[in-house]
Amino acid sequence: MRAETAQACLGAVTGAGTDASGDITGWLDAQDFARINSPSTSLARCHLIANILGGKGQILDGSQANPVPCWQ
Repeated sequence: MRAETAQACLGAVTGAGTDASGDITGWLDAQDFARINSPSTSLARCHLIANILGGKGQILDGSQANPVPCWQ
């Protein structure tokens, strides 16, 4: 299972986001795909809801799926 969409309610003041880090859903699959289909491309941990908008970068309780693999 991997995150495909995100929804956020933005107000005048957003909470502090965090850097994307750690194990994220889909990371190993993305590494395999990149190795086979695009070996010169590097992977990164990205946010569906941006860090500057308060998006969290770690999966804390298994229910948060904001961090996703992305290609640079």
